[in-house]
Amino acid sequence: MRRKNVHPPTYRSWQMMKNRCLNPQAFDFWYYGNKGITIPAHWHTYEGFVADMGLRPDGLTLDRKDTLKSYSKDNCQWADRRMQSRNRPYTLDLQFNGVTRKTWEWADFLKLRPKTIYMRL
Repeated sequence: MRRKNVHPPTYRSWQMMKNRCLNPQAFDFWYYGNKGITIPAHWHTYEGFVADMGLRPDGLTLDRKDTLKSYSKDNCQWADRRMQSRNRPYTLDLQFNGVTRKTWEWADFLKLRPKTIYMRL
């Protein structure tokens, strides 16, 4: 049965977020719920989630700005794949001539593909 007044992409993002934080049987629970990543109580309902985040724009998915913090209105955004991949905690910091940047920042600065930098390292 399909719920009324539901935007399917937003609903999927909401369901997946809840699953990875609240369902110990979920494949990715280990990286979220098991590590203490939580969801605000009012986000346990779809309506509460949409009230804070709005509807999911085309081509974007739910992203936590600070991956060490839980889901919340202040720590979440709708982001594209590129932004999400740059927001991962394991992206490398590289220092050159006293300047420290993420690998992808060096790639942008030097007009190289990040893979080129990885291969040269």
